[in-house]
Amino acid sequence: MSTSADSEGLEEPLVSQGRGYREFDTKLKEEAKAIMENNKGQQIKNKIDETKGMLIENIDKVLQRHTSIEVICRETESLRETSASFKGGAKNLRRRAIWNDVKCKLLMGVGVLVLILIILMWACNPNFSKCH
Repeated sequence: MSTSADSEGLEEPLVSQGRGYREFDTKLKEEAKAIMENNKGQQIKNKIDETKGMLIENIDKVLQRHTSIEVICRETESLRETSASFKGGAKNLRRRAIWNDVKCKLLMGVGVLVLILIILMWACNPNFSKCH
């Protein structure tokens, strides 16, 4: 029983004959509408419809949240892969920096030894005859 179906019967005059019945008819229609609106069955149906609407809304929100979670998971996996790649690149860069540092120190050491040898050869003659 819907409200529109119940109120359809109230469109026609309930009492149509006699004097003063028109006022009685309008009052009777108002009372009938009030009774239909206060009907427990109709109230329960309205509550069920309202609850059903909320459930559908909640299900939509859960589905949207699930989609958001899937997107976040994919982005997290992508970040994890990027992080692993960055970590590997950082290790390689560190190894190259250490190797370049070692090469630089070796070249400096060889340069210092050559410089010391040149100074000794200049001070002691190339055959070291002055330094004996």
